[in-house]
Amino acid sequence: MKAKRLIIVEDNPAGAYLLSEFFRLKGFEHLHFSTATDAINFFDTPDSDNYKAVLMDIKLPGMSGIEATKIIKTKNPKIHIFIQSAYVSSTNKMEAFESGASKFFEKPLKLNEIFKSVQEVFNE
Repeated sequence: MKAKRLIIVEDNPAGAYLLSEFFRLKGFEHLHFSTATDAINFFDTPDSDNYKAVLMDIKLPGMSGIEATKIIKTKNPKIHIFIQSAYVSSTNKMEAFESGASKFFEKPLKLNEIFKSVQEVFNE
């Protein structure tokens, strides 16, 4: 069975740990980046082709998750990016989808809801 790999972009250590542990227990391998820039740079490596999904926070140091999503989608149009934010507005949601996000999740996160969406990507 092929490994299920995803990328977590989250600058909050507690949030990153929660997502990392949840998906690890569900059998996923993952990489964690705490800045958008680090995540974008990863998509310049050949290993990035082994990942199908990104969990992207909006509020990140330096560059927003929405800006990062736009750049990552130009590097890998097939990647599924799930935006998450505690700062929910219709503008945020609209910008997230315009940037190429597949879904938008509101914090506090409902982990089973995110898991279901991520699992769908790996079942395609």
